[in-house]
Amino acid sequence: MRTTLIKIIGLVLMTELGMSGSFAAPAKLPALLPATPIIKSKTYTFYDLSKIDNTKLTGKSAFAEFYFPLAEQWDIESLDIALELQFSNLLISPSSLTAMVNDTPIASMPLDSKTPSPTRWKLKIPAEYLKKKLVTLRLVGELHLTENACADEESPANWVTISGNSTVQYNYQVTEYIPDLQSFPLPFIQKNSPQVDQINFLISNAIDTQLFGIYFSMASLMSQYASWRGIDYKITTLDAFLNIPEDVPAIYITTPQEFPMD
Repeated sequence: MRTTLIKIIGLVLMTELGMSGSFAAPAKLPALLPATPIIKSKTYTFYDLSKIDNTKLTGKSAFAEFYFPLAEQWDIESLDIALELQFSNLLISPSSLTAMVNDTPIASMPLDSKTPSPTRWKLKIPAEYLKKKLVTLRLVGELHLTENACADEESPANWVTISGNSTVQYNYQVTEYIPDLQSFPLPFIQKNSPQVDQINFLISNAIDTQLFGIYFSMASLMSQYASWRGIDYKITTLDAFLNIPEDVPAIYITTPQEFPMD
């Protein structure tokens, strides 16, 4: 099934790039994945998504926001958040940290002598909050060292740190996928994806200057659609085709004379 997809992608490339040949690519192909949804999960650290290591809240009232992109191609059921927290051992009750999703409070945690530091705080964001391209997690601190609010505001001992090693796990469904040229740049570029897009270029073993020119043209075209996270390009010859991971899209670059029809 996968080989068929790559062959037809090769046909499309030859047609779109003006190469000679008598082939015609269909507008849509048979489904390559089973119709029954498959539940998958992927986990990223906060640092992976933001490139920010640690976030520190200071003062009596402080907050931090974290943004999680929601890939259009994923039917996301929930996000599991694991916050790695550390806070001042001088905090007293009623110090707390409140988690808000899209401005809606979903949970609160006390920060005082009864809560160990460092600690891990687990949150689940259900599907009803995951309808847009982005979900915002806001952590709001209410931090007290004394009953004197002015002293709390100024003291450097009034702090909470959220580690960049905190994680977010995306739980989502993979449903039937029908390739469609109108959906380009899918499946190569995942819109709003939290991960770097990966593309394998399958190059003919009998490579020449013309084929390398097509590779550079396609790489340039894909880069126009890429997110700020970029694209991880790999070049593979046909004899190493079976070593490519199944979930990494591949583009077959060849000539009409070498294009396999079986």
